[in-house]
Amino acid sequence: MSNPTGVSDLVNSYPPERQPSAWDALWQKSHTPWDRGEFSPALRTTLKERQDILGGAVRPSGERKKALVPGCGRGWDVLLLASFGYDAYGLDVSAKAVEACRELEIKTRDELSAANEHFGKGKAAFLQGNFFEDGWCREIDVQNFDLIYDYTFFCALSPTLRPKWAQRMSQLLNGPPEGRLICLEWPRDKDLSAGGPPFASPTAAYSAHLSRPGEEVSYDDVNDGCEPGGFERLAHFQPKVSFRKTTDESGKVEEMVAIWQKCLCK
Repeated sequence: MSNPTGVSDLVNSYPPERQPSAWDALWQKSHTPWDRGEFSPALRTTLKERQDILGGAVRPSGERKKALVPGCGRGWDVLLLASFGYDAYGLDVSAKAVEACRELEIKTRDELSAANEHFGKGKAAFLQGNFFEDGWCREIDVQNFDLIYDYTFFCALSPTLRPKWAQRMSQLLNGPPEGRLICLEWPRDKDLSAGGPPFASPTAAYSAHLSRPGEEVSYDDVNDGCEPGGFERLAHFQPKVSFRKTTDESGKVEEMVAIWQKCLCK
């Protein structure tokens, strides 16, 4: 999704707060060039290989952890998280997208086996709603999540909404020791003035906003330390496999995975 035909023009014809209507219109037209048509290899590898940071999907009590994918699209990531044992929730503004998610769940039920046969799959649930509002939380009676996965949601939002994005992540994610936010950073090397969606999403953008949720920040003034009320980064690495080449022709890393938790400091 570099600048898919028709997407940027339509989304930018709406003010930022009303852009959910633009994404719904694209779904109504079945114009979804961002859909990769497969499960995310980067997420799958992260869930397999970073158990040291993520922990298991099932607590010793047998209770399943809850995962959220905002802007879930067709639901690939939600179904993958459920296959690893999470009770996974996919959120999208479009009823058409939610319908597509449920169709994909039926279609892939037999081909996606449980990652751990002992614990089996968690449930996958799909919700229509606005990430920044609370109605969908009340619908499922869940206020906080143990894992949130962001891929092409951050970069799809107008940059003016990024302070709200970080603040909302802070509201929805459980605190330490279990809460984890996974961000697959892309596009990292796009010029900040180039527009979007997808809007430029360098590592510094995530670091700046997550260090001070809700505040207007400068990407030139990034503090990698832990600030009260912010997030701290636990891991930052290049995925072994991804939808795209992990490096471009010049050797620049196109995607990075970051795992965050809310700061312990007061």
